[in-house]
Amino acid sequence: MSDLSFICGTCGSAGQLQKTAKKGFELIAYDGMLSWLALSESIPDMDKHIWLRSEAMPLQSQKRVVNVGFPFSFALGESFWVLFMPPQSQVNGWWEYPDEIDASALVKCSFESILVQNEEHAWIQIEVLDILPLGEICDRFPAVQCDKYLEDLRNRATRVDVLEHGHWIEYSWSGQGDLGEWALVDKHSDGSEHMVLYCEWGFHYNNVYCGNMMISC
Repeated sequence: MSDLSFICGTCGSAGQLQKTAKKGFELIAYDGMLSWLALSESIPDMDKHIWLRSEAMPLQSQKRVVNVGFPFSFALGESFWVLFMPPQSQVNGWWEYPDEIDASALVKCSFESILVQNEEHAWIQIEVLDILPLGEICDRFPAVQCDKYLEDLRNRATRVDVLEHGHWIEYSWSGQGDLGEWALVDKHSDGSEHMVLYCEWGFHYNNVYCGNMMISC
């Protein structure tokens, strides 16, 4: 079994991914370390940084070519979840493209092979094992009582930004761009609110926790 991992370009440290979810959540996924090559495209040269990314949500059982970099750290045959976002929101965020929240999903991938790599990134082949559109999270997992994650985020001493779009509410906070958190809440027609994603990010991590937490705190 072969491992694939990278070194932080800023400090030179090795990536150490957290691979277990926080208490109360169903799974952990990752953001920012993987991008999906459009199905119509061939693998670009390794020194090419602009290439056509996939706009369509992946499909279960598909074999896909993706680009990975720090802090990716998995062995061949290992599976993991990632947050899929269409290209515009992946680059600029849901704040700029809120319509793309409904086109986003958590995707479970199996790491099948390394196609080409250098010290900074690699093109690999994955198989899509499972798809969980964000709007279906509450149907997949039973609701549990909020465990203070959102309350702690709301009470940060620094400014917390709030985006409301349709039935979605996103809360986000950052500390001078070095680290931060965001949470995505699904507001149901009965008025109940469910936190479905909670993310902690920094230079060495971008962990997205998924569950169905009733907001009553």
